[in-house]
Amino acid sequence: METVVHVGGCQILQPVYLELEVTHKEMETRMSWKYEHVTVVRVLDGDTLELHIDMGNETVWQSKFRLYGIDTPEIHGASKPQGEKSAERLRELLADGVQQIETLKSDKYGRYLVNITLKDGRDAAQTLISEGLGKPYFGGTKDRKSTRLNSSHRT
Repeated sequence: METVVHVGGCQILQPVYLELEVTHKEMETRMSWKYEHVTVVRVLDGDTLELHIDMGNETVWQSKFRLYGIDTPEIHGASKPQGEKSAERLRELLADGVQQIETLKSDKYGRYLVNITLKDGRDAAQTLISEGLGKPYFGGTKDRKSTRLNSSHRT
């Protein structure tokens, strides 16, 4: 969109900039990239993993990624047993490979947030949450007590 401004008898076109309100989720969706040629290098904990992405044209990207939408117990400290259980379950879910990943923005530690679609079509983070191995998390302050899971939960 442009407006016409008259200066000294000349017409000058000036662009008009509009401010648009975009929700956090809409921004993440707009700035996402999907990849299908992905290898899981290793699972670091229940919500962090290292991936190798073949982007084509002899270009690869290997880095640490964090599952989007979930927080799992840490694998050290008081939550170690639950954290190890979450990490082991993520390894099991990823054992057959990945159908697709969708990378979003990076987090405060420089890891890209990622949605992972498993070979059977399920979302990895949602599967862990539904099995009681993690809590929904979309940024902000974490309630560490709510992240600790009942040690009697079965996978």
